[in-house]
Amino acid sequence: MNDWFWTFNIHFLMSNLMQYLDGHEIQLGDLVMFECGQTQGIVDVLIETESAMQEWQVDTPGVLLKSTPFGSVFWPINDTRDPLVFISRHSS
Repeated sequence: MNDWFWTFNIHFLMSNLMQYLDGHEIQLGDLVMFECGQTQGIVDVLIETESAMQEWQVDTPGVLLKSTPFGSVFWPINDTRDPLVFISRHSS
């Protein structure tokens, strides 16, 4: 594939990136469910730029979750087979 294809797709993904499938914006501190609704976690880090992906050494945008059974878990935002499910937002 050519560079234009990848650049277009990355920009397209980035513009729609940090939202749950239900349309809520993903924010730090959000309570979510993952692993097909079996595990609870809190959004700790948003990894949405190419520089952030390099810093965290991941190949795709996503979020870093704090989860009691696992500690920190990276979850790719483009996983539509097992998406993050928004539960609630931490109020400041």
